[in-house]
Order: sequence, then C-alpha cells, then structure tokens
Amino acid sequence: TPEQATAITANTTKIDALISDVTTQLETLGNNDTAIGEQLTTLGQNDISIGEQMTTLGENDQSISEQMATLKASDTTNTTNITRNTSEIAELKPIVEALGQNDTAIGEQLTSLGQNDISIGEQMATLSENDQSISEQMATLSENDQSIMAEINAMKAQLQTLVAQVAEKDQRIAELEQGGGGQSLEQVLEQVRDARAGSVVLTVDPEGDNITLGLTIEQSDNLTQWTKLDGEMTRTIPIPDGKKFYRFALDK
Repeated sequence: TPEQATAITANTTKIDALISDVTTQLETLGNNDTAIGEQLTTLGQNDISIGEQMTTLGENDQSISEQMATLKASDTTNTTNITRNTSEIAELKPIVEALGQNDTAIGEQLTSLGQNDISIGEQMATLSENDQSISEQMATLSENDQSIMAEINAMKAQLQTLVAQVAEKDQRIAELEQGGGGQSLEQVLEQVRDARAGSVVLTVDPEGDNITLGLTIEQSDNLTQWTKLDGEMTRTIPIPDGKKFYRFALDK
C-alpha cells in the first residue's frame, strides 16, 4: 500500500542514516585504535626508559649507601677531633686570657705612645721654631762671614805689604852684613835697631875691646807699672879675638 511504501522509504532512510553513523563510528574507532597503538608503543618505550632509570637509581642508591658509610666514618673521626679540639681549647683558654691581658697592656702602651706622639709633635714644633731661629742666625753669621772675609782680605793686603817691607829690610841687612855699603858703624847699628825693634844691641867700648853689661831689677804690684829697685849690677867682659858666644843664666 502507499502508506507501507512511505513507511518503508522512511525506514530505509533511517537505516541509511544509521549505517552512515555506524560507518563514521567505525572509522573513528579505527583511528582511536591507531592512536591507542601509538600510545601503547610510547608507553612501552617509557617502560624501557623507566627500567633504565630504575637501574640508574639502584646504582645511585648503592653509591649513596657507600657515601653514607664514608660520612659515618667521617662523623666518627670528626667527633674524635671535636673531643680533642675541645680539650685543646680548654688548654688554650688560659693562654687566650693572658693574651687578653696583654692586649689591655698593649692598649695602655698605645695610649702612652699616643701621648708621646703629641709630646714629640710639640717638640718638633719647637725644633721647627729653633730651626727658623738658627736659619736667621746662620744668615747673620753669613753676613758676618762676609764682613770677616773682607777684613781678612784687607789683612792679607797689609800682610803682603809687610812681607814686601821685611824682604826689603832683609836685603838691607844682607847688604850690611857684606860691609854696610859704605855706611858708618853708627848708621849700621841704627838700621839694626830699626830692623829689630825692641831688641837690645850691645856696642863695644870705643876706648877698649870691652863690653859692659848692666842688669837692673824692677818690681810691680799689677804687672803693668814697674819701678826700678835701687842698685844696678854691672859686668865688663873683654872681647877676645875670634867669635865667641855668651848667654845669661840666673842661679836659683
């Protein structure tokens, strides 16, 4: 009938739609199976990696155990060292206390040195002032030296003049010793007196070959003014031929 045909057509359409949906779902399931296979492959690889990591962790655990044993031995050694160090610290404590006292003494000494530095600074300032005064005195002395040098140069000039005069007189004496150059005895004796100012010249008695010596004694209260004592001691000495030498001596 037409109604049945229409119903069949409608059912056929529904069946086609269902088939299409089933086909789509089957394709989706196929894709999911492929993805699941890939994931299972990845999981297998991850399992292999995890196994390797577990092996590495096992090795690390063994290394850690060995390190723990080493640390335990080190702890024992450190404990022994700490005990020994504690004993040594106890022994060093009096030394440290003594060093503390030394530090206090050193601090006091440093304070004293600081005060000494202040005193030295004051002394240095005084020395600086003295240096300035000495410099001024040196400048004055330098001026005095220049004045003295001028006087010395003047004295040198005078000395040269005196040397020239002495040389001239020496020449005259030499001439006199050679015969007086035609001069009389009185002139020769006068020149001898000039050449030796203040000296005593003895002359021969013109009436004979004798020389008369006179000795007078003087006294003084101040070594400046002298007064002759009464009386004069005289002695006449004959002049023999040839050369003779005489000297005066006082008996004790």
